[in-house]
Amino acid sequence: MTVTRIRWLGAALLLGLLSVAAGCSYRGPSENYLGQRFTFLSYLNGDDIRAACRPGTANRYRFVYVADYDRQTRGYEVIPTPDGAQLAQQVDRGLLVNGIRLDRLFQAGAPTRASADLTHEDVAELEEAMFASGVFLPPPVGLRLNSEGFFWLVTGCHAGDYFLTGYRHPSDQFDNIRFDRFLFARDRLDVPIRRPTDGAVRVPLQVCNARLREGRACFSVEIGDDGLLGAWTID
Repeated sequence: MTVTRIRWLGAALLLGLLSVAAGCSYRGPSENYLGQRFTFLSYLNGDDIRAACRPGTANRYRFVYVADYDRQTRGYEVIPTPDGAQLAQQVDRGLLVNGIRLDRLFQAGAPTRASADLTHEDVAELEEAMFASGVFLPPPVGLRLNSEGFFWLVTGCHAGDYFLTGYRHPSDQFDNIRFDRFLFARDRLDVPIRRPTDGAVRVPLQVCNARLREGRACFSVEIGDDGLLGAWTID
């Protein structure tokens, strides 16, 4: 099989993930690359949290930091416990298909994971930072988040209500985030955090097509008034 054909197979695979991801529900961390990517949009939308969210449900939060989707995606999840909460952490360092044997994709690219214990006081501190960051304000409807860029997407169940909001770099809203300091200070993942870099928020179609041919993902998601509206290849 030629390198060119492998690249096209990689592009087709990633496009296929986008086309079917809406039907693949996230039910927990995956142990392989394909499982992680097939459920990514459901994970991003917090579908599992939403399904369990109702009056009386304990608060639960998910923070996803995308620093160029094919290079690094970090996830932090606040899971309530009797003593406070567990801060579950994972980082997906991405996987370019070029040079990777396709028959090994099921074993390759699984996220690295870690965790940290939070006291009730820690959770209160985090929630204060979330309020200061505008997490619980109405969502920025119409905001598109580009897989090639840097952004935060926060979902959760708070006081029995599901919520979703996002922050795109560069913007004042992104610069005014406060919860990131709390999360990064408790990060136990042995992978350096990719910091935002300047650059175009929107990638031209011809550039996106070139990246797809290289086996890379290239898409955007849009925030609606009740979760993500969907995902598109960039046009």
